Amino acid sequence: MHCKKIEMGWNFEGDVELKLTVDGYYNKRKAKQIYEDLKDKKVKAILKEAKSNRSIEQNEMLWGIIRQISDKVNHSHREEDLINIYSTLLQRANIKREYVRVLPKAVHILKDSFRAVMEVPNSKRTENGKETVGYWVYYGSSKFNTKEMSELIELALDLAMEVGIDTHR
Repeated sequence: MHCKKIEMGWNFEGDVELKLTVDGYYNKRKAKQIYEDLKDKKVKAILKEAKSNRSIEQNEMLWGIIRQISDKVNHSHREEDLINIYSTLLQRANIKREYVRVLPKAVHILKDSFRAVMEVPNSKRTENGKETVGYWVYYGSSKFNTKEMSELIELALDLAMEVGIDTHR
């Protein structure tokens, strides 16, 4: 694991405190693994996550994982396949979404306005003689902070493992 910064100090009880600053997703994952291994021992470990807006690196990593999943599952990089996987991740993340009911011919307006649009199963209804369909619409991850984006990447890595992709965990 590569550490960006290492600090050592002492607490009020006279114990040594070691602070490691890491960046990059695999280093963070490794740091979390080390934390889990040490937390029940006579070691005090504190992990803090950055709260800034998601980074370009995070976005590229997320979409790289989505492309790998699409390659494995769909054997393609078609935009529709990528968005379906992305929508699945947003749904699993249980992020803010809106419920919208529209005529089937108006779904393209939703797709132009929202990052991800998912039809709600069994939501077709006839209202005033016209068929309507319910959709969950998601604004997407562009407004996520780094913590929220890290959680979405974790879900993407979980999905990658589910479909048989080695994620080097």
